[in-house]
Amino acid sequence: MCDVWPNTKGRPAVRTVGVPPPSARVENTETWQRSKKFTVYKVVVGCDGRSWFVFRRYNEFYKLSETLKKQVPAPQLKLPGKKLFGNNLDPTFVQERREGLDAFVQSLMQEGGGRLLRLPEVREFFQLDRNLGSLSEDGEGDGDGDSIEGTDSTSEPAPQVNLGPSERTSARPADFEFLHVIGKGSFGRVLLARHRTEQRFYAVKVLSKRLVVKRNEVRHIMSERSVLLKTLNHPFLVGLHYCFQTPDKLFFVLDYVNGGELFFHLQRERVFTEPRARFYSAEIAAALGYLHSRGIVYRDLKPENLLLDAEGHVVLTDFGLSKEGLLPTETTNTFCGTPEYLAPEVLRKELLHKDNQQRLGSGYRGFDEVKLHSFFDSVDWELLLAKKIQPPFNPNVSDVLDLHNIDPEFTCEAVPASVATSASHRKGSALSASVRIPDDIFAGFSYAPPTDEML
Repeated sequence: MCDVWPNTKGRPAVRTVGVPPPSARVENTETWQRSKKFTVYKVVVGCDGRSWFVFRRYNEFYKLSETLKKQVPAPQLKLPGKKLFGNNLDPTFVQERREGLDAFVQSLMQEGGGRLLRLPEVREFFQLDRNLGSLSEDGEGDGDGDSIEGTDSTSEPAPQVNLGPSERTSARPADFEFLHVIGKGSFGRVLLARHRTEQRFYAVKVLSKRLVVKRNEVRHIMSERSVLLKTLNHPFLVGLHYCFQTPDKLFFVLDYVNGGELFFHLQRERVFTEPRARFYSAEIAAALGYLHSRGIVYRDLKPENLLLDAEGHVVLTDFGLSKEGLLPTETTNTFCGTPEYLAPEVLRKELLHKDNQQRLGSGYRGFDEVKLHSFFDSVDWELLLAKKIQPPFNPNVSDVLDLHNIDPEFTCEAVPASVATSASHRKGSALSASVRIPDDIFAGFSYAPPTDEML
């Protein structure tokens, strides 16, 4: 049994009896930048064991509020007022506005026993129909509860995303021969792959859309793609060749380097000599200095994210926690990174210099100040960037398929058969629908360089 709430768009909005109505909260804020900086508010919505989030600007809350005033007699909703003067990005103001918008959302959810959730404008604001779907009037679903079946030609595939002109429409998993697992992460694997036509070798990072959405990591994945597009020509940053997607997976086609993780070598050798540490530190500093010059803060520096190429040069990878659009004097407030590598003074909340302008390389001095430190007196930076300084350690790689520097924990794992196929095309497969993926959530992910760069 269920209560049917018409949503005026040709299909019923349904609430199942015994299932609590949706809940929502304005969880936090982010600063985005297009032509200018602005604040967006992350609205987390949950219903029937499922959750998703949407980003909304203040003007969208305001527009919804004005619409409700016209449609609903005397709604008990109070929206925080507009800021006519001063800085809209002031942290105190943003926090107060977030709290006010959260109160607005709570009132909206509870108003009249949830009657406002029947309105199409409200349902669209929270993306209820897009994420929950709709049931038939007799209460029967169009699937088997918690799964979307993709077992035959009559099953509806996951929605295709409109990717715009940057999409490499011809790219697909079947273009590659996936040879070995060479890395693993929270959302998928990194595989050594050979392009069947080009006969070139790539590291292909394969991510599960379902896991990315379920863990609210879409912004980080799209940020990683955006950063990779800006780091194509730096000697110590991994390069992105192109990326594409299937209904259930995301694919980054990256430079393949097989000198191993710095973590792997450090774990095996226990300690590096000072000259070797200086060499790695200089190449890492050059990579970070370049990122900072482009307004990018990396935020996840650790040995696992530092690879060595076949000659022994550093390659920085994994930009999932990076943040863009920052000026040299700006800071971030997010506490992020890998706990095992947090500096002791950060854990104790005792910075070495509380005045960040007193820290080496801070502000507009940046990388230029780091280069002048006495620790790097022996480094010729021009030769370093040209990769003309002999690395102190040679990984001794015999050929492209030599994997002895890559942790056997990865290479001994069999390549999953599912990597080269889409779930919507695998007989008998099912995708969990605990999180339904909105049509446009990965819009703009796919990327291909100009044709002349691909030749």
